[in-house]
Order: sequence, then structure tokens, then C-alpha cells
Amino acid sequence: MKQNVTGDQIVKQLVNVFRDEAMTAEYNYPLERRQGVCGWCGVMSPLSRTAYINDFGLKMVLACGINAQAIINDDRKRYEESKYHSHELEADEHKAIGQPAPQEGSFMWAMHSGLKCDGGHGIYDELRYKLYGTERQHVVLVNIEKVYHVTEEEFKNPDTADKIACSEDCPGGWHEEDGDFLDAKKMNYLYAGAVVAPDGRYYLVDNEGYSYARYVMTSLSWREMFSEEVAQIEEENRRVAEEEARQAEEERQRRLAAYKGRCAKWESLMTDIAPYKEEAERLHKLNGWNSKEYKAAERKLHSVRRANILTMCKTAFPGVKFSLKKNSGWGSDWELHWEDGPTHLAFSKETNLELFSTYHDTFNGYDDSTGVSYEEFTEFAYKYMGSCNTIDTMRDMSEEKKAEIIAEVVSIVPELDTKNEYGYYKRIMLSNEQMEALENHFNAGHNSLFGRYDDPTADEIARNIWHERNYIPEVKTEEKPAEITLKKVGNESELQLIDYSDKAVAIIGNTRDYVAKLKELGGRFNDKLKCGAGWIFSKKREPELRAAFSL
Repeated sequence: MKQNVTGDQIVKQLVNVFRDEAMTAEYNYPLERRQGVCGWCGVMSPLSRTAYINDFGLKMVLACGINAQAIINDDRKRYEESKYHSHELEADEHKAIGQPAPQEGSFMWAMHSGLKCDGGHGIYDELRYKLYGTERQHVVLVNIEKVYHVTEEEFKNPDTADKIACSEDCPGGWHEEDGDFLDAKKMNYLYAGAVVAPDGRYYLVDNEGYSYARYVMTSLSWREMFSEEVAQIEEENRRVAEEEARQAEEERQRRLAAYKGRCAKWESLMTDIAPYKEEAERLHKLNGWNSKEYKAAERKLHSVRRANILTMCKTAFPGVKFSLKKNSGWGSDWELHWEDGPTHLAFSKETNLELFSTYHDTFNGYDDSTGVSYEEFTEFAYKYMGSCNTIDTMRDMSEEKKAEIIAEVVSIVPELDTKNEYGYYKRIMLSNEQMEALENHFNAGHNSLFGRYDDPTADEIARNIWHERNYIPEVKTEEKPAEITLKKVGNESELQLIDYSDKAVAIIGNTRDYVAKLKELGGRFNDKLKCGAGWIFSKKREPELRAAFSL
């Protein structure tokens, strides 16, 4: 036998088991079952009969089972002799004849939703809640202490329930049956007043001591009794739902239009990944995932995806050097870095990296759970990237810029140019005059410069300044006369091959019919070229271009 477990404790637990259907089913399970922690008698508490016998012995379990059943039978006998059971039988008789309008002092079964009707609309609040949350309803036993006969107009008035609840004789509260019954907590009933219309319809009011109808209850057949009101509420709900759906669709169309606008800004610069993806899949089926051909195709597909991201960034900020790293695992698929350059705010205004994402990993700090949030519109992402998680952006501060800003800071407050024995800048308690001098010089607020510290270091102030400033280099393009060669292509169109720069050539003209070929040869469309909108290529591609288009 388990230590410190008495026979009375076993009997008490078996009473709970035999009075619960689920626990009884587990008790009768043929194999040994236990509760690991927080069991009724500690760690590895027995749940099945086999486990009870292994712990306490067959003789003890049989004896305790007989005693538990005797307690249950005795309790059932006393329950059947109680006043509470007689009230239940009275409510059953009332239910059997269709639950007509109740009499004062009678008992009846009522449907209770649990709604605290503090909205001031009485029975209408209750009906709306019943229609909204049917799973919350439960049947309760009610003692009708008072009956209020009202006119049809008063019955339909939403204020009537609260007016009756304010009257001095309006009942409310609840009663629990006396006696040491196993079901003592369940053997209780509510006090309420019945509001009855001339046609026999009614509802029940329980003010629970408040100055309004705290709870409003109905008969079990409330849908039939209030069919007209239910139909009216359902029609109102339908109209509200239709209006909400209409507004939601309008809002969706606005989001879709904005999405298409962002896509249109970049689509001409992107390369469709479909042919590269199809080629990789073909080689995978043909040669297997470990073949050189398949791996080469995968690298090419990866390069196209990577190039699409960098094209967007470099188009928005041509003078900034970006680096891109592929991530694996949770959180993000790509990590984009740049040194100095635009702030995160300026970068997000000029680019739309979110267009490449189809989903985002999420984290709930409350319960440490993870999840996935999917993008609403993903056509752009699947065309130019494929399935993709978040693209993280990280702005790095260069040592040159850090030194430059620190020098500017210490020129205003020389005391900040103090280091400890390890070569790190010391914290200096700044006076109001010194802080004001820095704020005026850098045209920045107190919090953006110093945060919550009054004793910052020079490099902390420098980083705060850097964080708020853009450092976008100017891009100077050398003007050089373009050598243009005109060649007829086919019978209908003309293309122009232009020596664009020392490292690039361009093709302009009627290129629409040759988009697939131009992309295949490594071209990228740019509508801001000096020579007009066209396709830009590496100088190394010139022989191939001339051969492909007879230039």
C-alpha cells in the first residue's frame, strides 16, 4: 500500500470515481493507468482498477468499493427525499404541459445564458446573446416569487425589465439546499420574477440585488415563444453581417489596389524565376538531388532570387553597397546588410521588401509558442521569389563614420573625450548646458541624443546621432557619347545596341517581342537609362547580343 493513504481516503476517491462517467471508464480500463503528478494521493496516483489493486491490494480495493457504493446509494436515497427533488419534480410537471406562464411560488426550468444584461435592453439583450452563443446556455431551476402582468406595449418595451428590477418587491439571488449531500453544490435554485404579457408570453428577471435586470431568463422553448423577436434580430444580424462583408470587401479591394501599385513599381526590373525553377525541377527528376546538374540549377535559381532583392535595393539607393545572406531555420529566409546609408525608416519608404514574402514566423512571448502568419497577396512573391519568409534588414555603422561623429561630438563637449584603462570611452555626467549645446548643434531632441541616461559615453551619443541620420552617397555618372548601331531585326521591329559605358551595353527600341530572349541573355530592364528605357547588359554579353539579334 502507498504510504500515508488510509482506507477512508480510498473510499472518498472511489465515490468521486463512481459518480463520474469518464473517471469510471478510466477505472474499468483493463491495463494499469496512473496520473504522473498532482494525483489524488501524490505522484503516480492510481487511475485504473488494476493500478489500485497493485498499490492497495485486491481485498482493500473490493472493501473500499463496497463502502463507496453504499455511500452513493445512501446519498441518492436522501436526495430523493429532499425538498430540492420535490421542486425538480414540480418543474418537470410544468415542462410536461409546455411551460405556460408560471404562478407565484411555483418552480420551473429556465434557460440561462449567463449574460449580465447591463445594456438596458432587457429580453432583447438576452435573445441576441442566446442567438450568438448557444453553447453558453444552461438549464437552471427557478423559484417564481413574483408575477408581473404587463400590457403588450410594456412587454415589448426594452426598458421594462430594468423598471421591474428596480421595484422593491422584485426577487433575486439564489438558494442552496441544506444538508450534507454529495450534490450540495448542484442542489440550488434561483429566485426570479416573471414578466407576463397578455398573450401568455413571459420572461424572468433576477436583479441579484442590483438596480437593473442583472439576469434575464426564458423558458426552454424560447425560440418558439419569441419567434417574432428572434426573426427580427436574425434579420438585423443578417443586414449587419452583409454590411460588414461589404465594407470588408471594399477595404480588401483598397489593399489590393495599393499592393498592385507597389508591384508595378518594381516588376519591370525583376526576373521571373519560373523557367529557372522548372529547369531545376526537371534536372532533379532526371538526375536526382545530388547531381551536379541539379545543384548548378539550384545555384542559378538562388542567384536569380538574390539578384531580384538586390535590384530593388540598388535601384532605390544606387550609391549604397548592400550584402545579402541566405538564412535557414526559424525567423527569416534572408538577411540584408548595408553600411551607413539610409536609416531603416528611409529604406522602408523607398523599397518594398515585403513584396517578396509569402509568410512570416511569429512568436508569442506570453506562452513561448510559435506560429505562422501568411501574407494576403503573394502573386509578386511567388513570381519573383517563391515561398519566402521575412527578409531581415540590418544597418551597420562604419568605423569611419563612427570616428567622424565622435570627433564632432567631442568638439562640442571636450570632456566626453575621456577613456578608461581599457580604451573605452567613460561615462560622463553632463550638465544641462552641455546637453543643450549638443541638442542645438545636432538639431536633435534630448531623448534621441541621450535616451534615458544623463551620463552617456561619446560613442553612445555618436550612435544615437548615426541612427537618426541618412548617409546616402551621391552617385555621379560620367557623361559619355553613346555609340548607337541600328540594325533591323526580323521584318517588323528595330532594336538599337548602345555602348552604354565601359562595363555595360544597352538595347533599346521595340523590345516587347523579345522579352524572354533578353532575360535569358542576362538583361535587366531599366526605364531610367540615359538613352531611354531599355535593357542593360554586361559588356561581356555584346558578342552574344549581336549574334542573337543580328546586330
